[in-house]
Amino acid sequence: MVGIRTVLIGMSPIFNDIIKQSTAEHVVLDIVGEWETREALEERLRAMAPELILIGLADNEPETIGPMLQALASEAKVIAFSSDRRRAHVYKRRAHAGEIIDLSPASLIGAITG
Repeated sequence: MVGIRTVLIGMSPIFNDIIKQSTAEHVVLDIVGEWETREALEERLRAMAPELILIGLADNEPETIGPMLQALASEAKVIAFSSDRRRAHVYKRRAHAGEIIDLSPASLIGAITG
């Protein structure tokens, strides 16, 4: 099975591990970038050409980061996790957006594969 080229941004290593472990049996994430900061984000995203961007929002950060990231990596699906990591906003290609209210491994897998 071919993995989904994935970039993880701004999340703790333990949350990254939880994502990897909870999705492992259902979808193969090919982690091509794992960054704690957003430094040089535009250059990094263009170089990695991800299909999936998982980003952790900081406190009081608006969800508008999703469309901005899609502008940098137009073929990527973006999932932006709320600062408390209990909800996530899903931005699909072609300007389609949704929200995961009760974040769980099953709902995350559905957002990644759907």
